[in-house]
Amino acid sequence: YHKELELEPLSAAQFALIYEGGAEQVYQSALTNYAGIKAADLRMKSAEYRVRASRAGFFPRISFDAGVGSNFSNAVRDAQGLPIGYFRQYNNNINQGYSVGINIPLFNAFRTRNSISLAKLAQRESALISDNVRVQLQQLTSQAYLNMETSRERYQNLLEQKEAFAESFRTMEIRFNAGL
Repeated sequence: YHKELELEPLSAAQFALIYEGGAEQVYQSALTNYAGIKAADLRMKSAEYRVRASRAGFFPRISFDAGVGSNFSNAVRDAQGLPIGYFRQYNNNINQGYSVGINIPLFNAFRTRNSISLAKLAQRESALISDNVRVQLQQLTSQAYLNMETSRERYQNLLEQKEAFAESFRTMEIRFNAGL
């Protein structure tokens, strides 16, 4: 909403135009433009990847770690009893470490199997939600199209009624002026 927003009223000729497409065309257009459909599709794709990632628990894992470190203390003194500086201690106390590990999942208390089952359930749920979003969109577009058609027909009927009342008024005016 904006205070300076001004809308042009529709003229009768603009409103009387018949929409070219049908309800199905409106639905197809909404499928490509509605963000809820795209979000539901991406949730389904995400759930599919979650199932794949859960299956990775059945495979062995190899890990490699490396580290470098040093330490410093104010209490450290050299042979003459003088304190050793920070950078000298850093260079003197440097240490390194490497490790390689392998994890072979022989039995993990069915965690992987349960994780896969939960991921598959989430995938089915996201598919159902996606279908539900599509059905709701179909219903909304059909209802909106039906409302538009009904309003157009009602408008046409009102125009015809206006013309009929105008003609009736004209004939009554002629009769009145004629003294009948």
